[in-house]
Amino acid sequence: MPKIALPAALIALAALSACDSTAPVPAPSDEATGSSDASSSPIETGSPSPSPTPSSPATPPAGTNFPAAMQGRWGLTAADCTARPGDTRTLLTIGAKDIRFYESVATIRTVKESSATRLRATLAYEGEGMQWNRDALLEVRPAANQLVMEEFGSDAVPGARTYARCK
Repeated sequence: MPKIALPAALIALAALSACDSTAPVPAPSDEATGSSDASSSPIETGSPSPSPTPSSPATPPAGTNFPAAMQGRWGLTAADCTARPGDTRTLLTIGAKDIRFYESVATIRTVKESSATRLRATLAYEGEGMQWNRDALLEVRPAANQLVMEEFGSDAVPGARTYARCK
């Protein structure tokens, strides 16, 4: 491929992959940029994490759990807690390693802040054949038996949702 066509091909590939948020955008090669200087490459810190495969969500780092105070069943309405399994779309169950929703599961991808009653993290979701990541804040209000969950991003449900602990 001629050197002039290569940058145009990379731009076209990047534009096409922008439509698919799961597709990686290729980094320009040294040939395309005309540079072979290693110092212009991005610097990565820490060990690289494995890329998720289309059939499995990203595996959270070892020791990354939801705080014990968050674990359990939580409903947006009182009826969520007494409904038969599969009859409610607003019940969630938090285990040590994941949150189970009606048709999706979320695991912790990266932790930004954590305490016994609060977690700010990027969650890796999988459900209905799709995968996505979302920044989320979960906070337990023990005195009220409540869990407040708020997700951030252009495609997130706006505002915080308050769940009551199921008995």
